[in-house]
Amino acid sequence: MGISMSLVQSLGFTGIKSLTADHVFDKYFPINEIKTFEEFHKNFLKFCSDFNSVMLGKHYKPPSNEEIEACYKQWSDLKGSGEKELERKKQLVLDLLTRNVKEIKSGDTIVMTGLVVPPALMVLKKSSQNVPQLKRFRINLVPDIVFVPTLTVAALFTVKALQLNLGSKTK
Repeated sequence: MGISMSLVQSLGFTGIKSLTADHVFDKYFPINEIKTFEEFHKNFLKFCSDFNSVMLGKHYKPPSNEEIEACYKQWSDLKGSGEKELERKKQLVLDLLTRNVKEIKSGDTIVMTGLVVPPALMVLKKSSQNVPQLKRFRINLVPDIVFVPTLTVAALFTVKALQLNLGSKTK
């Protein structure tokens, strides 16, 4: 419960009851203030950025400018009574958001790397005294308190960079 409350508060909402589609919509897509495509585009990207910075697991991948512009054209063409128009505009934005949500699946690899690398580094350090190819690197002179955390963090950064690199090539 504490994590969800802090995530909600980091988006600028005071409590869990205020996190409804209406409040999110009113904060990022105020109907009377959005008059041009540039304002709509800026608010849409701001929402995606804010949401991605606080939520775990699912992230919004901003769609192409053409998709956002098509949504804005439908948005600006909607005319009608206040409540019906508001609901249709909300539905347009929600449809655009749901089409562009993607699941981030990086937790397993990073956790496994964090669990496997430190013991492997200790085995490497112990065996470096007996293996001639490793003996010349003098790994045994580096204190454990420096060697293990430094190389573990380097391994975690490498895994994350590989995931980001491979993830961008698949889409």
